[in-house]
Amino acid sequence: MIYAVLDRLKNDSELTSLLNSKEDDEKIYPLFTENNDTCLVYTDAIVSGGDIKENRLEFRIITQYYDTMTLIEKKLNNLLDIREYEQGFKLQDTSILKSSLIGGGTLTNDATHTIERILIYRILWKQ
Repeated sequence: MIYAVLDRLKNDSELTSLLNSKEDDEKIYPLFTENNDTCLVYTDAIVSGGDIKENRLEFRIITQYYDTMTLIEKKLNNLLDIREYEQGFKLQDTSILKSSLIGGGTLTNDATHTIERILIYRILWKQ
Protein backbone atom coordinates (compact mmCIF):
# COMPACT_ATOMS: atom_id res chain seq x y z
CA MET A 1 0.00 0.00 0.00
CA ILE A 2 2.67 2.49 0.98
CA TYR A 3 4.54 2.02 -2.31
CA ALA A 4 1.39 2.84 -4.32
CA VAL A 5 0.86 6.04 -2.31
CA LEU A 6 4.53 7.06 -2.52
CA ASP A 7 4.57 6.41 -6.25
CA ARG A 8 1.58 8.73 -6.66
CA LEU A 9 3.30 11.47 -4.63
CA LYS A 10 6.75 11.14 -6.19
CA ASN A 11 5.30 11.30 -9.71
CA ASP A 12 3.37 14.51 -9.13
CA SER A 13 5.42 17.36 -10.59
CA GLU A 14 3.70 20.07 -8.55
CA LEU A 15 4.39 18.30 -5.25
CA THR A 16 8.00 17.50 -6.13
CA SER A 17 8.50 21.14 -7.10
CA LEU A 18 7.03 22.37 -3.77
CA LEU A 19 9.37 19.99 -1.93
CA ASN A 20 12.30 21.02 -4.12
CA SER A 21 12.97 17.32 -4.72
CA LYS A 22 16.21 16.22 -6.30
CA GLU A 23 17.04 12.96 -8.04
CA ASP A 24 19.14 11.83 -5.07
CA ASP A 25 16.79 13.27 -2.40
CA GLU A 26 13.05 13.23 -3.00
CA LYS A 27 12.41 14.92 0.39
CA ILE A 28 9.94 12.20 1.44
CA TYR A 29 11.20 10.20 4.43
CA PRO A 30 9.89 7.32 6.55
CA LEU A 31 9.46 7.87 10.31
CA PHE A 32 11.72 10.90 10.91
CA THR A 33 14.35 13.18 9.47
CA GLU A 34 17.03 15.51 10.73
CA ASN A 35 16.59 17.58 7.57
CA ASN A 36 15.28 21.10 8.28
CA ASP A 37 14.47 21.77 4.63
CA THR A 38 10.88 21.52 3.42
CA CYS A 39 10.01 17.83 3.37
CA LEU A 40 7.43 15.13 4.13
CA VAL A 41 7.77 12.46 6.80
CA TYR A 42 5.37 9.53 6.86
CA THR A 43 4.41 6.57 8.98
CA ASP A 44 1.68 4.00 8.53
CA ALA A 45 -0.09 1.52 10.77
CA ILE A 46 -2.28 -1.46 10.01
CA VAL A 47 -5.84 -1.01 11.25
CA SER A 48 -7.42 -4.18 9.83
CA GLY A 49 -6.67 -7.05 7.45
CA GLY A 50 -8.79 -9.30 5.26
CA ASP A 51 -9.66 -8.95 1.60
CA ILE A 52 -10.12 -5.18 1.97
CA LYS A 53 -7.36 -3.87 4.22
CA GLU A 54 -7.29 -0.62 6.16
CA ASN A 55 -4.25 1.44 7.13
CA ARG A 56 -3.79 4.73 8.91
CA LEU A 57 -1.24 6.86 7.10
CA GLU A 58 0.24 9.95 8.73
CA PHE A 59 2.15 12.65 6.88
CA ARG A 60 4.06 15.49 8.53
CA ILE A 61 4.79 18.49 6.34
CA ILE A 62 7.92 20.09 7.77
CA THR A 63 8.88 23.56 6.58
CA GLN A 64 9.89 27.02 7.76
CA TYR A 65 7.27 28.69 5.55
CA TYR A 66 3.56 28.76 6.32
CA ASP A 67 2.55 29.47 2.70
CA THR A 68 4.58 26.50 1.45
CA MET A 69 2.97 24.31 4.09
CA THR A 70 -0.55 25.24 3.01
CA LEU A 71 0.27 24.62 -0.66
CA ILE A 72 1.72 21.18 0.12
CA GLU A 73 -1.29 20.37 2.32
CA LYS A 74 -3.67 21.30 -0.46
CA LYS A 75 -1.72 19.16 -2.95
CA LEU A 76 -1.64 16.14 -0.62
CA ASN A 77 -5.39 16.42 -0.11
CA ASN A 78 -5.92 16.63 -3.88
CA LEU A 79 -3.89 13.45 -4.32
CA LEU A 80 -5.05 11.45 -1.30
CA ASP A 81 -8.47 12.63 -0.13
CA ILE A 82 -10.48 10.50 -2.56
CA ARG A 83 -14.25 10.96 -2.44
CA GLU A 84 -16.73 8.07 -2.50
CA TYR A 85 -17.63 8.62 -6.16
CA GLU A 86 -14.05 9.10 -7.36
CA GLN A 87 -11.88 6.32 -8.72
CA GLY A 88 -8.87 5.31 -6.63
CA PHE A 89 -5.49 4.42 -8.10
CA LYS A 90 -3.35 1.36 -8.64
CA LEU A 91 0.31 0.37 -8.67
CA GLN A 92 1.03 -3.12 -9.98
CA ASP A 93 -1.18 -5.47 -7.92
CA THR A 94 -2.09 -2.96 -5.17
CA SER A 95 -5.34 -1.01 -5.56
CA ILE A 96 -6.10 2.00 -3.38
CA LEU A 97 -9.89 1.91 -3.21
CA LYS A 98 -10.60 4.86 -0.96
CA SER A 99 -8.56 7.34 0.99
CA SER A 100 -9.91 10.05 3.25
CA LEU A 101 -8.45 12.70 5.52
CA ILE A 102 -9.50 11.82 9.08
CA GLY A 103 -7.51 14.22 11.25
CA GLY A 104 -4.41 16.24 11.82
CA GLY A 105 -2.91 19.18 13.60
CA THR A 106 -0.02 21.64 13.72
CA LEU A 107 3.13 21.82 15.82
CA THR A 108 5.99 24.28 15.88
CA ASN A 109 9.62 23.56 16.67
CA ASP A 110 11.30 26.61 18.18
CA ALA A 111 14.76 25.02 18.01
CA THR A 112 14.66 24.58 14.23
CA HIS A 113 12.15 27.36 13.48
CA THR A 114 9.96 24.91 11.58
CA ILE A 115 6.24 24.20 11.38
CA GLU A 116 4.89 20.64 11.23
CA ARG A 117 1.45 20.12 9.74
CA ILE A 118 0.15 16.63 10.50
CA LEU A 119 -2.34 15.00 8.12
CA ILE A 120 -3.84 11.60 8.90
CA TYR A 121 -5.51 9.53 6.18
CA ARG A 122 -7.59 6.36 6.33
CA ILE A 123 -6.64 4.13 3.38
CA LEU A 124 -8.77 1.22 2.15
CA TRP A 125 -6.87 -1.05 -0.24
CA LYS A 126 -6.59 -4.54 -1.64
CA GLN A 127 -3.90 -6.65 -3.21
